[in-house]
Amino acid sequence: MNIQIRNSIIFLAAIIAILGSVYYGTVQKGMLRKVPHFVLSDYSGHPFDSALLEGTPYVVNVWASWCIFCKWEIVDFATVHRKFPGVPVIAINRGESVDVAKQFTDERHLAAGIVFLLNPQDHVRG
Repeated sequence: MNIQIRNSIIFLAAIIAILGSVYYGTVQKGMLRKVPHFVLSDYSGHPFDSALLEGTPYVVNVWASWCIFCKWEIVDFATVHRKFPGVPVIAINRGESVDVAKQFTDERHLAAGIVFLLNPQDHVRG
């Protein structure tokens, strides 16, 4: 299969997944469902408060370096973010150290524009 066609299919699949999760994951009985409030640290140790995005649509991706699907999704989310830079992408690492998470994202050149947060105790629940 032609690489350009393959990439287009992956991009469209990511858009469909995002739109599907926004529609099915946030709409219940006609009401929007909010992401639970959280405060997590970025790779530099600075806190990020989800209240900063109150009223703004954004994408949350929860990932881990050991998750095979996450390895594909995070790259797709980076592609979507480049295509739609006005929609913030928050990527929350589950249960790994900053060294492991940062190595994973650095190897894939993913830092541009995405907010990478750490949840080493995997304590945020919806």
